[in-house]
Amino acid sequence: SIWGAELCYNLGIKLGEQGDTKGELAMYKKTVSIDGNFGGAYINMGTILASSGDLASAEVMFLKAIQCSEEVRTKGMFNLSLLLQQKANNLATSGNLEEAKAAIMEASKLLDDAKPLIDARIALGGSNSEDAMYASQFKPMRVQCHRVLGQVMAGMGDMVSCEQEFRIASEKFPDIPGIWAALSRVLEIQGKMDEAQVCKAKFEALQNSM
Repeated sequence: SIWGAELCYNLGIKLGEQGDTKGELAMYKKTVSIDGNFGGAYINMGTILASSGDLASAEVMFLKAIQCSEEVRTKGMFNLSLLLQQKANNLATSGNLEEAKAAIMEASKLLDDAKPLIDARIALGGSNSEDAMYASQFKPMRVQCHRVLGQVMAGMGDMVSCEQEFRIASEKFPDIPGIWAALSRVLEIQGKMDEAQVCKAKFEALQNSM
């Protein structure tokens, strides 16, 4: 029954608050065995698995959450995006740049798809405090995606795509100093000194105004 699922879920949260992660996880598993569309349990399982370093299993949980209700879907998308950013960083560090590129592009797409869904809910007044929290996370997460993708492109020796990535980022988020600093460096590497100076000046102006 639905009540059984709700009960198990709440018990899982209580166990988590007491530091019993194993018990918490077991309760969430029981929750979804009663109600396979209980998205909150998938989100919480994914979060626990991700923090324990099991990114592959966490990814499966967030993907299941995305299949659930509209409200949980956006949560799943944000959480999966964060996980894929971590995965991309790990892959890039170990030199697997092709897979890192695929992971960070998927992370970017999830954020771009989730943002209008959350914005619409907020505009219609049907949102909750979590929506506002996720909406505020969009910008820093999206900036980080641009940054990682730019670094991966540079690592692949594709400075044209790297420059393009930081240009797009600077157009979307012109108030972030780090983007102008990165774009300036990329332009310098390619010998575009005049443009690099312009970007450097924008970076310094933003730094000084903070």
